[in-house]
Amino acid sequence: AGVRRGQVLGIDAHNSGEGGQAILSAYYDMALPDLGELEIAYEVQNISSSWAALYEGAAGQAQGRDVISMTGSINTRERSVFYVFYYQGDPPAGSQRPCLDRVEFVECRSGSWN
Repeated sequence: AGVRRGQVLGIDAHNSGEGGQAILSAYYDMALPDLGELEIAYEVQNISSSWAALYEGAAGQAQGRDVISMTGSINTRERSVFYVFYYQGDPPAGSQRPCLDRVEFVECRSGSWN
């Protein structure tokens, strides 16, 4: 698509049900400044753990990185998956996108999506 570093708004990982096909979607705006070659990397957790443990792990994985997005989904009955997507390498000089020093999280729950 010709997308460059700095133009990706977010990447999402989800599925259509437990054990369903893994789906990744990315959102971008090519009108945003071109900050160089697009090289995306990621860290992933695919474990049987609490959501809080996944959030904590992802926060640690994001440290020192130029993060694009962080997203998670149920995988199977016993496992969940959580991704941290980030730009590979250092941000270009003068970039307004600093690498993250301290990532924290908060969770909010509801009874349903409705």
